[in-house]
Amino acid sequence: MKYKIFILLITLTVISNIIFADSFVIRFDNPKKYLVTNFVLEGYDIASYKPGIYLDLVVDQQEYENLISQGYSMRITQTEQQLSSNLNAGTDLAGYRDYDEMLADLQLYEALNPDICKLYDIGDSRAKTYSDAGNANYDDYYHDIWALKVSDNVETEEDEPSIYYLAEHHAREPISLEVVMYFLDHILAQYGTDPTITDNINNSQIWIVPLVNPDGHKIVTSEIDLWWRKNICDNNENGMIDVNGYNPADGVDPNRNYSWNWGGASTNWSSETYQGTTSFSEPETQAIRDLLSEHHFIAGLTYHSYGELILYPFGYADGVVAPDEAALSDLAVAMATSIPGMYSGNYTPQPGWALYPCTGTTDDYSYGTYGIFGYTVELATEFIPNANQVAGICEDNLQAPLIMLDRINHSSLQGHVTDADTDDPVQAEIFIDGIDDTGEFRNPYLSNQEFGSYYRLLTDGDYTVQFIAYGYEPSIYQNVNINSTNSTILDVALNPATADITVTGVVTDVDTGWPIEGAVVEIPGYNIPSVTTNVAGEYEINNLYAYPYDFLVYADGYASTMENVFVSSTNNVADFSLAILDDGTFESGEFASSWNFDGNQPWFIDSTNMNSGSYSACSGNVYDDQTSKMYFSMYVPNDDVISFYYKVSSEEDYDYLRFYIDGELQDMWSGNVDWQEAVFNVETGNHTFLWEYYKDGGVSNGYDCAWIDDIVLPISAWSLTPSSLAFLTIEDCIDGLQFSVINNSDSEIVLDDITSSGTEFPWFIDSFNMTFPYNLSVGEQLDFLVKVALPVENLSREILTDQLYVQSDNGQKHIDLSFDDELVGNDDLPNSISTEFMGNYPNPFNPTTTFKFSISTSAKTSLNIYNMKGQLVKKLINKELPAGIHTIKWNGKDMNSRNVSSGIYFSTLDIDDEGLDYTSTKKIILLK
Repeated sequence: MKYKIFILLITLTVISNIIFADSFVIRFDNPKKYLVTNFVLEGYDIASYKPGIYLDLVVDQQEYENLISQGYSMRITQTEQQLSSNLNAGTDLAGYRDYDEMLADLQLYEALNPDICKLYDIGDSRAKTYSDAGNANYDDYYHDIWALKVSDNVETEEDEPSIYYLAEHHAREPISLEVVMYFLDHILAQYGTDPTITDNINNSQIWIVPLVNPDGHKIVTSEIDLWWRKNICDNNENGMIDVNGYNPADGVDPNRNYSWNWGGASTNWSSETYQGTTSFSEPETQAIRDLLSEHHFIAGLTYHSYGELILYPFGYADGVVAPDEAALSDLAVAMATSIPGMYSGNYTPQPGWALYPCTGTTDDYSYGTYGIFGYTVELATEFIPNANQVAGICEDNLQAPLIMLDRINHSSLQGHVTDADTDDPVQAEIFIDGIDDTGEFRNPYLSNQEFGSYYRLLTDGDYTVQFIAYGYEPSIYQNVNINSTNSTILDVALNPATADITVTGVVTDVDTGWPIEGAVVEIPGYNIPSVTTNVAGEYEINNLYAYPYDFLVYADGYASTMENVFVSSTNNVADFSLAILDDGTFESGEFASSWNFDGNQPWFIDSTNMNSGSYSACSGNVYDDQTSKMYFSMYVPNDDVISFYYKVSSEEDYDYLRFYIDGELQDMWSGNVDWQEAVFNVETGNHTFLWEYYKDGGVSNGYDCAWIDDIVLPISAWSLTPSSLAFLTIEDCIDGLQFSVINNSDSEIVLDDITSSGTEFPWFIDSFNMTFPYNLSVGEQLDFLVKVALPVENLSREILTDQLYVQSDNGQKHIDLSFDDELVGNDDLPNSISTEFMGNYPNPFNPTTTFKFSISTSAKTSLNIYNMKGQLVKKLINKELPAGIHTIKWNGKDMNSRNVSSGIYFSTLDIDDEGLDYTSTKKIILLK
């Protein structure tokens, strides 16, 4: 929290003594619930909270005196001198580990246990990125993020569940590192002796990340600032480390920087809970994000201090209940009751929001994104317990991670999902009635793509379980018994489905109920051709599998909508309504129905401040730490721009107008800013545009609001429709598909060129004889017919893609073309294909690239990646392939699923069969 009225006082006393520099912990005994709510809203640094027992705040001298003047009763419990003494108390542990000591211990564990330990560098600290960029001020903070994998066959990514143990997101909580290292030491010492631990290591993959925030850790262990919580992101971009003193400008809270419901924490640089400019803006959280995405995690513990709590998802808002609430709670209770506590006999289990709501946390991200049972353990009763107590705290907390490690072996459902015809693994949604249709949204739980394996942690009972995958018949199992004796194994072989479902419906105007002609109904991501509605607003999509699809519906002049529909033989009618887009001037004096509002207060139409005309849109009247949001969605047919005028009257550098496209912050403005224009590029596709006014706590300046006016939507002067052409039947190829170029403007458009034939597969514009430049008059429409010369039969059923470009004096646009190369050649059209290795694109690349080659006849084919030493890095293909054009992606990982380093590699395509001997090698470059 900031109190600007004291800045002058601080300035006057800085030479003799900065009285506000030192901080300490104060305690409110027996606090009421409203007290913590008020302090959270006012931006105080909440150290710990035990409902009905105590509330601890970290405050400076001035904040302390201010609270006293308000009549609060409190006492000081932790001082900087105490923290320093605790950190360095002489013990057998020699105090707390610093970064170098931790790394040396991890390297020793790996050296002593090479069969079950492998150390990975999974990312860089924020300071290392600055040092690598040439800023010597950060050279002493040259840190990596380290993860130790513990498992048998440790070099291999096995078909096993993964579990994580993370520590020290927050710098002032070094006890968390010690607890995780103690647990690691224990399981390694007991491997081969304790049968349960041995079995768990052999049948799972354990990932230990004992120091997520190494830069902040150094700030604390070096005693530069013992209260430091965040990383050392250079927020003010002055190239220096600003972490101590009054209102330090640097640092992002890593545990407010994850993407699930990111955006509700502080936007104030000096706040201990500053969320960063965007989700995953920090390399430390990027490292954890990438770790979670690369392995099949089922559960994990993240350690913090303090409070003697075990928290489970969700925590982003008051009262949010997770679908897996019962099983999450049961495991929390089991772990909490194993840890002795000072205040309640044992640690207290509770959902994260019950402490106080916070957004962008590790637990919410891991659970919301992947269904991982992620927990936060708030250790001990102070940030840095006396070093003499460390061993006891570690020992007290040993059983909880062991309980989690063994959790998969009882009250769980696991197995594999495969193709009934081929036995290949299938990535399917595992939907459990009574769980996945309850609570707040999280992403569907999916089986592992590489192995087809799945794991669900449940409470005991009988369940109905559905297995759903695109292209397969749904499979339903009833009365699946889950019990605490063991894990229930259910392997499922899904039968390929027939795409024989037809979906029909009507698209109407939401305000009038009238049908909309020419609306586009699209199912993105499945190579299903889009359709347009007829004069009655009707549409029809044929040849669908039974599956839950996202339907994207849009029309000129209307806001778009995206709705999920579970298509089946009995659920095959889907109607949609669209709202007319606002013209962006607000001159009607009211919001069109296409606008949506969120936050604490809605925007309103204002007749006192405007850029032009008589009206504008103004943000709602919000209070401390509140927001006012307005947004709409629309489909943008071609790359374009959106522009608008804005005005702001707020506290500079604290209260902001922010503009987002698809949740990504584009820019923000504060202070007293008169009407200015803002322009942003918008790519082809469906987008959501959001304006948000955010007010922090403490101070109000100006009118404390923002205005928007004269929005110019990304609707081009000329259009190229449709945005895609899909050749998925022989009839499409022979009869052709049409596209049009239309001049929507009030002036002439000059066409400079139109691509008339394919480069990626053999398409051409029929009867094309245009001469360029061509002057497209106002309102003129040119129609063209695209046909495809079919290649020979290819049973791989890959969808090849290409782009058709139209260039004009008003910019360039394109149409995405796609072609199913399973289609059979026609005698009247060319069908010859040569053998050629086209290489990869993009090149250089990061993190993935796609290789493309063609084969004139069926042949044994291999495609391998080698490093500069000629060593094999990755086998991409090694099998018989049919004639045709082929593509395959490489994700930059080696044979052991590890990320390879930046550098030069070589790709070699080798085709060897009777009558065909072809070898080609091309250089590829990976840049990170």
